[in-house]
Amino acid sequence: MAKTTKLLSHQELGTQLDLYSFHEIAPGAPFWHPKGMVIFRELEKLIREALDRADYQEISTPIMVRKDLFEKSGHFKFYKDLMFTLKVDNQTFVLKPMNCPESTIVYSSKVRSWRDLPLRFSEIGRLHRKELSGVLNGLFRVRQITMDDAHIYVRQSQMVDEIDNLIVLINNFYKIFGFKTSYHLATRPDEAMGDKKLWDKAEDALAQALKKNKMKYELQPKEGAFYGPKIEVHVKDSLGRAWQLGTIQVDFNMAEKLNLSFINPDGKKEKPVVIHRAVFGSFERFIGILVENYQGAFPVWLSPVQV
Repeated sequence: MAKTTKLLSHQELGTQLDLYSFHEIAPGAPFWHPKGMVIFRELEKLIREALDRADYQEISTPIMVRKDLFEKSGHFKFYKDLMFTLKVDNQTFVLKPMNCPESTIVYSSKVRSWRDLPLRFSEIGRLHRKELSGVLNGLFRVRQITMDDAHIYVRQSQMVDEIDNLIVLINNFYKIFGFKTSYHLATRPDEAMGDKKLWDKAEDALAQALKKNKMKYELQPKEGAFYGPKIEVHVKDSLGRAWQLGTIQVDFNMAEKLNLSFINPDGKKEKPVVIHRAVFGSFERFIGILVENYQGAFPVWLSPVQV
């Protein structure tokens, strides 16, 4: 009888290959070792080079932000149970669980013209989410997350082309790792913010871009985020497991909530549409998937130990 090779988990492989470790003094947050940081940095380099070619501008925003920002954006109402809060000088601050509201602060730092759009802000941001200790699982479910995020500010007429570019970017990126992709369109949930007509426009733009790229997709009714519908990109690894990684979300609400605008060709103020997107999903989860996918035998360009 043929001997079956036992597949190791990313926790076991991480220890064996000296990539990272987990300790009770920081539950849900990996300690990255020098060899693990080689992989981390190669992935950062890869995404940054791809985004430089696609005319993104990189920003960095604070980890600790006053709670008011998340209340204005609507995130606090929906995500307050996942937020770490702390009191400083009699004010309540949040360790940011997402980058979107902070991106708008950079956008609003000066008057924007229609000529500036699409304006693509990328951020490799460190986020914190108060996950229950029972659900923490190595790199797959963590409290400290490194997100490869971007917020793209566009006019309504630019939506489909921009989503089209994002589908190409994500698809090409996953091909590097040999992942097979499938696409899902998540629509308006019951507890949604904003005008249904705008939701319909956003859903239509996502569907148009998928059709333009000849992408078959599954509908996921009522699975969108509270602020907008989204495309979810699922991949299959070499072990045949499916993972939800990349997302493309269309948001008409953030511009309304945070009073964002640009000057249109008629010299009047107009609200931009915000497209949120992630390629890796999170560095932690993506690296955990890669470690198990390759069972430690990384491609040469990613391998922390060279011959």
